[in-house]
Amino acid sequence: MIAERARQLGDGFTMQRVMDELNGAGMIPVSLIYWEVTGDDRMIRELSRDNGPLPFRTP
Repeated sequence: MIAERARQLGDGFTMQRVMDELNGAGMIPVSLIYWEVTGDDRMIRELSRDNGPLPFRTP
């Protein structure tokens, strides 16, 4: 998630910003935090399928 968020933020990326976003998301499943922070809902969509792990995302 940190790597995906870094790609999204580009020059605006700081670890502090990402950690603040993570902490702001609260105590929810990691897949939901990933979706909230990155906007990528693949993990959520895959929860209803039994296709194994998600492939790495290429830029």
